[in-house]
Amino acid sequence: MKTMEKDDRSPINSGACQRLLTEEELTDGGSLFRVPSSLFDLIMGVGVVFLFVSLATRCALLFQSAADADMSIEALSLAFTSGLFYDAVAFTYFMVPLAAFLAYAPQAVFVSSRLRFLIYGIFIALFALLLFTACAEYLFWQEFESRFDFVAVDYLVYQREVTENIRQSYPLEIILPCIGLLALLFFAAMKRYIDRCLRHPAPWRKRAAVGSLILLLPLCSAVCITGTSREILSNRINNELSKNGMCSFFEALFNNRLEYAKRYATRDPQDLTRRFRRAVCPANQGFITPPGPVPEIWRTVENGRAPEARHNVVLVVLESMSGDFLHALGGTKGLTPNLDELARQGLFFSDLYATGTRTVRGLEAIALSAPPTPPVSIVKRPNNGGLFTIGTPFVQRGYETSFFYGGHSYFDNMEEFFGGNGFRVIDRADLSSDEITFSNAWGVCDEDIYRRAVREADASYQRGKKFFSFIMTTSNHRPFTYPEGKINIPSGDGRAGGVKYADFAVGELIKNAATRPWFSDTIFVFIADHCTRSGGKNEISVGNYQIPCVFYGPQIIKPATVAKLTSQIDIAPTLFDLLNWQYASSFVGRSVFKTQPGDNRAFASNHLTLGYLKDNTLVTLAPTGGSKCYRLDPVTSSEKEITLRKDLVEEAITYYQGASSMYENMLQSREQRQPPHKI
Repeated sequence: MKTMEKDDRSPINSGACQRLLTEEELTDGGSLFRVPSSLFDLIMGVGVVFLFVSLATRCALLFQSAADADMSIEALSLAFTSGLFYDAVAFTYFMVPLAAFLAYAPQAVFVSSRLRFLIYGIFIALFALLLFTACAEYLFWQEFESRFDFVAVDYLVYQREVTENIRQSYPLEIILPCIGLLALLFFAAMKRYIDRCLRHPAPWRKRAAVGSLILLLPLCSAVCITGTSREILSNRINNELSKNGMCSFFEALFNNRLEYAKRYATRDPQDLTRRFRRAVCPANQGFITPPGPVPEIWRTVENGRAPEARHNVVLVVLESMSGDFLHALGGTKGLTPNLDELARQGLFFSDLYATGTRTVRGLEAIALSAPPTPPVSIVKRPNNGGLFTIGTPFVQRGYETSFFYGGHSYFDNMEEFFGGNGFRVIDRADLSSDEITFSNAWGVCDEDIYRRAVREADASYQRGKKFFSFIMTTSNHRPFTYPEGKINIPSGDGRAGGVKYADFAVGELIKNAATRPWFSDTIFVFIADHCTRSGGKNEISVGNYQIPCVFYGPQIIKPATVAKLTSQIDIAPTLFDLLNWQYASSFVGRSVFKTQPGDNRAFASNHLTLGYLKDNTLVTLAPTGGSKCYRLDPVTSSEKEITLRKDLVEEAITYYQGASSMYENMLQSREQRQPPHKI
């Protein structure tokens, strides 16, 4: 008996063990997994599971977005073939901890019955992690229609909000047990083979040699995959399907540090200031300092000879309020009766586009009048205090400036940015329990933050001060929960309810403000931060970037529609033009009231790809240095790739290179953050 036990635990090259394996291999020759009589075979068995789960995930994502995908056999074959390659690359990294453990663990680990259950746990955890990642990808795709990207990277920073959002949005009590059950099923399918490998391990030297060869695979993958993945198909959905979520995540993590000048198309820096100045001010007048090697655009903006109007201003940025929700922009579901009424009674911008797909890009565009420059929004960059923002002219005139946010303002660095640029920041933490009637993962409901903004406006009025209130809302965001009984859609029932409640809260804000003595002397600006869905067939489906914007002041502004192409970065200059203010400016945007026919343009980005829209033509600049042009159908908003229009490509490069270089220098030098002299 002792001899037999010793043979059971002897190295695999013993005669008894070889005979045992030979018989079992013959018995199980038709099974799904080949009997892993070596370390290499076991790793490959895990690889089969990895590739199977990855393929199933890709099929599920395709099913979700079949309407926008290119369903031709050629396109799908290329997407899935490329996807298999990226899946294999991802697996070479995924299996590193397991391969290292099995290769270098002492021989005693394999023969210890006590440690065997620990090894079982490692395999179960590995399969659970793989399945959890696949599930997370599926849910992420539902929201953003892309593989893991910079949004997923950002979400890891703000775990509190994201964890609560997931908990409140999805049935985790069902999802997590299902993941655990599937992980156990995968483990059960491989347990007998794992046991054989553990019972009969190769000698340590042989395991280490094979393991070292396996661990060279990630290095080979790193050589094959460098920088930003290139587009292989013209359809964006197919391109996303061709990727692997894990690879995309780490690519986004790496690209959060990229610089415009190192990755995008550029032109001669010596001539950049001249071209940049002419782009932001076609008349090329009013510049305060002579052109130099550093691109700067400080200029005096004069808005007519009429006296300055010192009205209060309340600027409301509406979370995820796509243009097509409004009846005025083609909506048919009747979700926004209040915004539609304001559009009829106020100054309505019917052709305005968001600069990006995230709140932080919308805040950047509105507050700084700046196009979206890589790598991340200026709002999130370090050392971003003391800049010239939409609040600066108000502060110069003695206004009280406040930033209101329904959530915690550390999110997306809002507290540091607005607090460092002259705003008093009021967020969820500043509201007393009596002021909060409802809250969820992202913050208090819109009604609560509006009521606090009205209270602060009352206080400013009583002090005899003019005020500028910048409000960022949160309710139109997953999990789409809000106070019950406000609208005819139950709380938590989906996007439609979030939109309708956000619109309801806008109506309540106007009703409440209309009872105040300062109402008749106040301009309200309602604008979205970005659209609900910005994805589509093309890398930038610019038709999905259209957002609503209304200037409302029944005793100040006459009802009208502005049909000119407008960007979010034009809001601040347009507002100051309406007030007849003269000021020194470093804004890239300009007043839409002063543009000439053919001058209007808009900007759009999806973080890595930068877009420039003009003359119904979209120019895209890629981080690979390339550019493309698309013709935009003004009726359907569909895009068709056309021959490059060199004039528009040059304009796009001038704007993006100029703005990137200007702000990089501003963030490094305090001398350039404020105008050379006061006006």
